[in-house]
Amino acid sequence: MLKKYEKELFLTPKELREYDRERAKWHSRGRRPRPWMVLKMKNIRKYPKPVKPQRFIAVSGRYIKEREYREILRKSGL
Repeated sequence: MLKKYEKELFLTPKELREYDRERAKWHSRGRRPRPWMVLKMKNIRKYPKPVKPQRFIAVSGRYIKEREYREILRKSGL
């Protein structure tokens, strides 16, 4: 993963290795580690004004409905 995506990753190689070491501590006995997944994103934009979500969003994210998305765009000034 590092060889193929190193220059495009959000984390530095050092941060990624540190995260992997910490992640290994939390594996349950007998469970195999999950494989890594890389999501390559295009056309990322920063909204002109931050918008606080109505509900908590975990690190893993959550789906939003079209109505919620339109409300976020409206509040952000787009």
